[in-house]
Amino acid sequence: MSRLWTTLRTSVRVAGKTLHDNTKATVVLTPSTTPQITFRHHPTATATTANTTALHTAASHYAATTLGAPPHDFRTVEHLLAALSGCGVDGCDIETAPGELPILDGSAAPWVAAIRRAGLETRRNFFRQNNLFPRLSHLAPGVPRARKTTVFTAVA
Repeated sequence: MSRLWTTLRTSVRVAGKTLHDNTKATVVLTPSTTPQITFRHHPTATATTANTTALHTAASHYAATTLGAPPHDFRTVEHLLAALSGCGVDGCDIETAPGELPILDGSAAPWVAAIRRAGLETRRNFFRQNNLFPRLSHLAPGVPRARKTTVFTAVA
């Protein structure tokens, strides 16, 4: 099974004020080695030592989408996730300090511009190389199966 997936070509940094905390926040989007969106707290978290928080803990918090649980949560992620999805990005590592992402202009447009600055790169055969094949058997009969599936992981 060969599957193409898309990640960023290079890293890109985005900084701005947060909406609810009114503090400065910096986010670094980096190319991923896997077809999944991974949130990491910077600079203390690493992929090998961090605890993974399942994103079924997503919730609405202070009029914002929140992934994870305090104090290791990521807030106001909806515009970034919309931009990644709209640009067709399947894999991206997102590093930021705990808490809110910058609101920028209140839309996904600055995130899209940052993704365009980084450029996109298509990769293939992740599933075959790693002997990982998507399992769709858990879906009920008649439920449409998506052609592309993006996995989100929050790392505390």
